Amino acid sequence: MPRRAVVVGAGPAGILASVYLTQLGFDEVVVYERREEPGEEQRGSQHSYPMVLSSRAMMAFADAGVAPACTSEAAGAIPCGGHFASGKLRTGGGDPRVPLPAELVTWVVDRVGLAADLLAEARRVCPDRIRFVFGAALAELDLAGRRAVFQVGPAGKQEQVVESGYELLVGADGANSAVRGFMQAQVPGFRTQLLYNSPARYKTFHGLPRDPPGDSGQELVPGIGQHRPRQHLYWFDHRLGPMVTFWLTADGRLDGLVSKVTDWEPSSLSSRISSVHPSIPAHLVEAIVAQVGEQPGSGAEGAEAGGSRFGRILTCSALHGPRCVLLGDAAHPVTGHLGQAEGFLSCSGS
Repeated sequence: MPRRAVVVGAGPAGILASVYLTQLGFDEVVVYERREEPGEEQRGSQHSYPMVLSSRAMMAFADAGVAPACTSEAAGAIPCGGHFASGKLRTGGGDPRVPLPAELVTWVVDRVGLAADLLAEARRVCPDRIRFVFGAALAELDLAGRRAVFQVGPAGKQEQVVESGYELLVGADGANSAVRGFMQAQVPGFRTQLLYNSPARYKTFHGLPRDPPGDSGQELVPGIGQHRPRQHLYWFDHRLGPMVTFWLTADGRLDGLVSKVTDWEPSSLSSRISSVHPSIPAHLVEAIVAQVGEQPGSGAEGAEAGGSRFGRILTCSALHGPRCVLLGDAAHPVTGHLGQAEGFLSCSGS
């Protein structure tokens, strides 16, 4: 009888876990993801945001035998060269001309791009043993019977119900994990505690010009025209907000996000960004507000009205149940301030 594992969630942690599961001897790994397959068109969604990966993530990738293009110098990526805070380069100390030791090298990636690159790597290293099903939301989970039921199909259209048995089920479905919810309902003594739920929300913007228009000559930071994609993050922060973060994409344009905002009304937001961060050029402020501003009474709700949450801190009384285990943000969601790559390390320990 072939050994089958089911993974719920095809984010970076879930994809990496699927590769590890084949190394653990599973003959078939099926990965179900409620969203559509990550690709270029998803990089402009609210679910794409910058991540800074440390050597811990790179070690987990190496152990799995994968080399995502966004962290591969052979594929043209370059390590992070420090971050600009309000226009000033911060390298963490030391001479920026001296190469950092491997354990201190970091990589700036976007979440959707990383997922797409890991997906390509999983299909490369395990073409016959890992199967991905996108647009598949977990509807039922019977832990005692080892049975998972998914609703598969585009949102708002006729859905197909798919049932899958398994020897092991992995919940890698994020901070709002459905698997964790089923475990809490079915596993005696299993409980969770929400320690912190970030009040900060963010909205993303995309495709802004790096070069100033006409003869204005005002750049986001001096010399940005010579910077490489994802070589730096460009932070503009203020204690009372807003915080604006930029990064260069592969096509030389600026993507980013705005957070620590309570009033998204365009004129108010524009005035606040300009007054708090006068070094951000006016043409960029205008372009940002055009994408993220929200008119009062527009009828937008949820993420469209207030953006997406940054994160939460939650603990579980256990990270496993009968033939199931939680990984990544499903197991231990954290905020960005606590660092990233913990999810990848938990995959390697599965």
